[in-house]
Amino acid sequence: MIGPSLRRALVPTVAVLLIAALAGTVAAAEGSGSARSGPALVPGSPPAAGGGGASVDPLLVKRLARGEAVEALVTLDGATALAGATAMSAASSRDLLRTTVPAYRALKDGVAARVPGLAVLRDFAALPILHVRIDSRAELARLAADPAVAGIGIDRQDRILLSQSLALIGQPAAAAAGHTGLGVSVAVLDTGLNYTNPAFGTCPTPGAPGCRVLVAQDFAPDDASLDDNGHGTNVSGIVAGVAPEAGLLGLDVFNGNLSSASDQIAAINFVIANQATYNIRAINMSLGSANNYNTSPCSDPADPRVAAFANARAAGILPVVAAGNNAFSNGSFHVGITRPACIPGAFPVGAVYDSDVGGKVWGSPPNQCTDAATAADQITCFSQAWNNPMLLAPGALITAAGITQGGTSQATPHVAGAVAVLHDAGGIVSDLPALVTVDQVQNALLNSGPLIFDPLINQSVHRLDLPAAIAALGGLPPPPPPPTGPTVTSFSPTLGQVGTSVIITGTGLTGATAVTVNGVAAAFAVNLDTQVTATVPAGASTGPIAVTTPGGTGTSAAPFVVQHARDVSLHFSKAKGDITVLDGYNACGSGVPVKLQFFKNGKFKTIASGVTKPNGSYNLGNVTNEGKYRTLAKPTTLGSGDKCLKDISPTVRL
Repeated sequence: MIGPSLRRALVPTVAVLLIAALAGTVAAAEGSGSARSGPALVPGSPPAAGGGGASVDPLLVKRLARGEAVEALVTLDGATALAGATAMSAASSRDLLRTTVPAYRALKDGVAARVPGLAVLRDFAALPILHVRIDSRAELARLAADPAVAGIGIDRQDRILLSQSLALIGQPAAAAAGHTGLGVSVAVLDTGLNYTNPAFGTCPTPGAPGCRVLVAQDFAPDDASLDDNGHGTNVSGIVAGVAPEAGLLGLDVFNGNLSSASDQIAAINFVIANQATYNIRAINMSLGSANNYNTSPCSDPADPRVAAFANARAAGILPVVAAGNNAFSNGSFHVGITRPACIPGAFPVGAVYDSDVGGKVWGSPPNQCTDAATAADQITCFSQAWNNPMLLAPGALITAAGITQGGTSQATPHVAGAVAVLHDAGGIVSDLPALVTVDQVQNALLNSGPLIFDPLINQSVHRLDLPAAIAALGGLPPPPPPPTGPTVTSFSPTLGQVGTSVIITGTGLTGATAVTVNGVAAAFAVNLDTQVTATVPAGASTGPIAVTTPGGTGTSAAPFVVQHARDVSLHFSKAKGDITVLDGYNACGSGVPVKLQFFKNGKFKTIASGVTKPNGSYNLGNVTNEGKYRTLAKPTTLGSGDKCLKDISPTVRL
């Protein structure tokens, strides 16, 4: 659980992170005087010139009043047709389209007949939406009064939402169980996709053998670039990492850093029309309006994405949308998520750190926040939130396709990839139904995984956990959590003296901070993530070997047997010069404490001390007096009950 002290504070910016200060909103640029960037849509608000029942974007009215011709998106009332088609066509998206496409065509033909001269710029066959040019308030009034029109919105623009994750969400365990997104595809609506990047396989062209990218297509004006800033490639790389066998559709909906609603609608229309061809199960939208805070669903039909998301879900596609990166704005924190994440049918995603990445500063004044310390499962200070259903996923810092970025943009594709994995699991695990629905997948994700407390909304939110979501999907018991720290599986040799080199084998040993033999610290070197070499320390006794890393401590099940000398003594009747033992304690190894004592006044008194060297040899210094001497070593019983096998064999040099 993450406490309030770790969630939100102020500091200077980190330029390399791209979530920063998103520029002012379209509304602000139009002089609306509002601090919000999202459309100020009022349900049922008619245009000033007439009295229809359609919801009309006030900014559209405002611009027409200036005498401008305005591009708009007209949403027709296709709810009844969609509901009927859904009831009759549960088998596939193709069946759905057989009903909806002619129904939507009839609605559009009716509008064209009743509003003659309306300039249609784009028609989206799979959606009840038209992209039109409106030349006057009178034309807007006729359109809004039409009984088939539910809403009319200006063609607004969204921005890119920029700001060791797979282990955190349990992806390796899911992949090991065979859940990799095989046979499923994800459509990424972003800045494009550089399919030549090796992260996507061998791709001379999209759809080539060995290429993960099935489609790469521009829906915004073609900028002659596969991806002009890398955002879409990074996002697609995250999807590819979570679902390593899923297909990818890179749909470019950005013109520079801006994405128009009409281009998004065109891409969603393409996705729905081609759902069955590529088995598309998720749409990833890492985009939205800046400084836009919605605490309740944005259901106004003047936003065409309301109808688009409803049709996508009916076709078996889950729109996964970034919650936004402006939790801190203009000097304070705000509750609410951005548009289009707030639209009914969208699955909003917020961001947590995937590990300790040090202190991080996000944004630029006055929209600047800091996390002075970071840790896995800590909510990022920039992540927007509301009290309605949403999910958290790793969003900082995420490296994918060789690009490192952070934000709810990076959290969102973790969930889009998870959708592909869950559909894969739904068709493979025998205990699960042959096909799973959008709602089943969403509910499994929303109701599984660890709960993270967010003080901004004073409630806990689940964080994506793939094995737990798969278990929730089929009602199966969740798998045991993967180990979070190192493990010690074996060591060799299994017994030895002080100074013996021991090779320790296990997992997660990189970054080891300590190795102990029955609690006594040992010198060590890390060879591999699976291997450490340690030296049995002086003072150690028989007991387990333990390796400690920042992730925890792994302890051996078996003890290492430490061999020491037993109590010995040696008497010299006359001795002069150096006392040197060349072959004593050789069964007991080096580092055994030894004392040299001299007999005087009826008792032995210690005059020198040291430790044995390799092969048990030692030199305890110069002897100046003739007399009786002895050497002593502390008795130590071995784990087996045996004692050291060899006495001292001294050589006295006179």
